[in-house]
Amino acid sequence: MNRFFIVFLSFSLVLILTGCSQNKIHTNKLGDIFLSVKKQNLPTGRNILTIKLSGPGSEPVTVTLNNLSNKNTDLTIPSLQPGKWQCGITIQDTSGNILFAGEKELSIIGNISLKMYLYLYTEINKTGTIYFYITYGNDITEENNSFNNINDSSGYWIDYAKNPILTRESNPSNPFGLRGSKIIFDNGIYKMWYFCVYSQGVGSIWYAESKDGISWKTIGSSSVLSKGEPGTWDDYSISVSAVIKENNLYKMYYLGYHKGNNLVYMYVNDVWHTGLATSTDGIHWTKNINPIIYGTGYVNMNITDIVKKDNIYYAYFGYSLTQSTDNNTRIGVATSTDGINWDLHKIMSPTFKWEGSSVTSPTVILDEGVFKMVYVNSEGNSFGYATSVDGINFKRNEKPIFISNNSTRNNCNLMSPNFRKINYIYWLYYGITSISGDMEICLARNFQKNLE
Repeated sequence: MNRFFIVFLSFSLVLILTGCSQNKIHTNKLGDIFLSVKKQNLPTGRNILTIKLSGPGSEPVTVTLNNLSNKNTDLTIPSLQPGKWQCGITIQDTSGNILFAGEKELSIIGNISLKMYLYLYTEINKTGTIYFYITYGNDITEENNSFNNINDSSGYWIDYAKNPILTRESNPSNPFGLRGSKIIFDNGIYKMWYFCVYSQGVGSIWYAESKDGISWKTIGSSSVLSKGEPGTWDDYSISVSAVIKENNLYKMYYLGYHKGNNLVYMYVNDVWHTGLATSTDGIHWTKNINPIIYGTGYVNMNITDIVKKDNIYYAYFGYSLTQSTDNNTRIGVATSTDGINWDLHKIMSPTFKWEGSSVTSPTVILDEGVFKMVYVNSEGNSFGYATSVDGINFKRNEKPIFISNNSTRNNCNLMSPNFRKINYIYWLYYGITSISGDMEICLARNFQKNLE
């Protein structure tokens, strides 16, 4: 197996291997591995879990749990020498067929219990893959505010324990804050374009990369896309709307703003238009001279995601009902066969009490032929979830799938979600405004095999 990450991953069978109390002290300064298998989604019948360990100057250790079932899910490997150990794990059925297999190098530390969280994914006509997540001394449920079962039909969303993943301190331009991340997974690299905010709302677009989707590094010392020259339609500020890649060409849809009144920021008659830029490397961009979609004041449509199915582009956006600052946005979708000329459809208004007066900032993936959407409510304290088979008519969950209290950044305001499925994981990148006013980018993940 070549795909092993120290991250959470999802599959039809989820084993969560948790550990001893962090107060446990070993007088012999050896290390332990203590495992407890979460019962949810375990396969029926008896299964055999085998762990083989090869360590520093020690005889190999093999431990077997012959009855991996809902009634027997605990396993302890005590008194291991500190150092690097190679760990191989297999899960077999009672006929000896290997269902899942994987291996990982572990670091055993004296006086500390290593907690190993395994996530298994079933691959068609192949042995399933085991992915590893390791913690030392603390249970994963303690680190991540517990597994918050927000909605039974959408499964578990787990906020990353060390949020935020990107802050203004990460950017060399010293912005007031950042948000609006747009992520794609390309040639084994997680790529992010995000929006930096400066004085008086002026913004530019920056680029970052990651090997694991968690630890990000901003690439370069300047933005990859900035406002236009004076007198152009995007001469005051720009922000990223969506990024897609087709035939080795990156396409960035972005909002451009021309400030029509020099005294009042975001004056009612000012307009945001949607532009298009292209790039061969995701860093050096060429803008179309003119917008591809024209806005009309506060009735501007704000594209926040684009997916493509059967040669049709679906651009999801939020829009306001009137030319006012009232929080009364709705969700629409624009369809196109060329990505430039669009037909607009109104698709979603607030219905449930928790949604308040608005629904906005839709972000959509195409997952096994189904359009799956995450969006924001009017108060900025909840993310909703909806599905569609045609990309236009959506069925919503009655309850939010993630609320601000589930974030490790307590009492934050939620905004700008970017929903993705990468390496069998559902990733939800989102922006927050903290109680101190900082705008940051955070991450939550869902490891269910399939969101319904």
